[in-house]
Amino acid sequence: MYTFFLGEGGVGKSSALSMLALDWAESTEQHHEHAQNFAFVFLILLKQVSDNKPLAEIILEQHEQLEDQDVTSNEIKSILHGKGGGPVLLLIDGYDEYKKGTNTELDRILKNGLDNCLVALTSRPGPFLNPFISDFDKHVKFTGLSRKNIAKYVKMFFNEEESTVANFLEQANDIEINPLLKVPVILCMACILFNESGQLPRNRTDMCKEIVRICISRSVLKTMGKTYDELVGFVDLDKLLGKLGQLAMVSLIADDTLTIYKVSE
Repeated sequence: MYTFFLGEGGVGKSSALSMLALDWAESTEQHHEHAQNFAFVFLILLKQVSDNKPLAEIILEQHEQLEDQDVTSNEIKSILHGKGGGPVLLLIDGYDEYKKGTNTELDRILKNGLDNCLVALTSRPGPFLNPFISDFDKHVKFTGLSRKNIAKYVKMFFNEEESTVANFLEQANDIEINPLLKVPVILCMACILFNESGQLPRNRTDMCKEIVRICISRSVLKTMGKTYDELVGFVDLDKLLGKLGQLAMVSLIADDTLTIYKVSE
């Protein structure tokens, strides 16, 4: 059986698969009972598949904890073919990031399925899906967070502080970035920014600049032990944002998701 998850980038497809895997890992008879329908669940990131290795070896590579427990590729292969005590759920993420023909076993599974396995696959939309998508039994379209879910997340983030939540939602309804908030990671960033200043960015450009600033802040704090304020004057956000846009444009024109630059560039 196949289930296909379709949606634009950032709307929660990968997170949904990760949550399914986590539900299974933490499941008990009283908690996440649906996860008990499967003897094993494996999450496979197609963007990390770059050669023609057997599927069992790919699973081992992407699940380091299995190698730590001395699980072998032969044992994984047996599980995939129904010798593990029950059905298997294969969560395969990012078909749009996978080049067809890279791995013959995966290509065969994506086309014909695998006995004893339920396959769930995610992808962004694109012409490369036709007629491939028609082979799937079920289709689920991700459109991002609803207004109700946005409000629920904001309440959780700010610990039900009514005035803060109301102020955030009021500003969110009156600015250009409102449509972006349906993307979970951008909503999270918006809450972080609002928590810092009590204000939301007024347009998409400012939102992107602030997201870049947050990412830099967390990166330098983790790798260099410095705060962003200590790097003011060293990082030109406007210039960096322009370079990121240039990189995106070059990749789009080249129709290639992998574009390599030298560090000096």
